[in-house]
Amino acid sequence: MRDLIDQLRAGNDGIETFRALHAAWASPFSLRPVGLLLAYKVALRSTGPILESGSGLSSVVLAMAGEKIGQPVLSLESVEEYAQRTRDTLAALKLPNSVRLCGIAANESYDTSLNGTYGTFVHDGPMTASGRTFHRRARRLRS
Repeated sequence: MRDLIDQLRAGNDGIETFRALHAAWASPFSLRPVGLLLAYKVALRSTGPILESGSGLSSVVLAMAGEKIGQPVLSLESVEEYAQRTRDTLAALKLPNSVRLCGIAANESYDTSLNGTYGTFVHDGPMTASGRTFHRRARRLRS
């Protein structure tokens, strides 16, 4: 994975890089290569911090975009297992401070310290009850 991240840092941001990242991550739940590419390209144009719901490979890709443009990434995650894998990967890639991972389970109280203006919002998660919860809370964060 590190060599693929180095390729991305070097500007090799074509679809093949994202296909290889997706294969290396090996999760059926991760954003597909085209989605990763689009999220990366949109994030590169962000005029403010990047807000993401769902963590994982998309967080790593957004961290790379944020690093390139000097913007932080805030990732909301409701499953601790996914959050931990993301934290471990970010640390191994020497990106531990690029993404702030926050738990946001449906039964968790709303953290008003997350309020602010965000330049880009990426939703990488299912549109289930928890997905709707993410959207409701994300709207409050952006207002």
